[in-house]
Amino acid sequence: MNANTYQTVYDNVQELRLALKEKLAELNDLKQNIYKHMDDEDLDTFTLGDHAFNKKKTPKCVWTKKALEAFAEDGQIHLQTYEEENTADTVVYSSKKRKI
Repeated sequence: MNANTYQTVYDNVQELRLALKEKLAELNDLKQNIYKHMDDEDLDTFTLGDHAFNKKKTPKCVWTKKALEAFAEDGQIHLQTYEEENTADTVVYSSKKRKI
């Protein structure tokens, strides 16, 4: 075994990881710009090259013990009322490569 060869390959891998991390951060920034554009233009889908971006609004209700206890009146919880008052729409973005 050659320790110098191992160290060289290891250093190369570390450099590649750093470069990949930077490129992924750049890609993430570009995605955020696309999602902002979708919000500004009120788009649910957006196609860019061979990638499709989707925006989906879903209702979400927090069901935690702490939240339920805070909502409880005299130890009773009215689930329907709780759900109506604690449900909010959340926006979920996704992207995937289109099948062409």
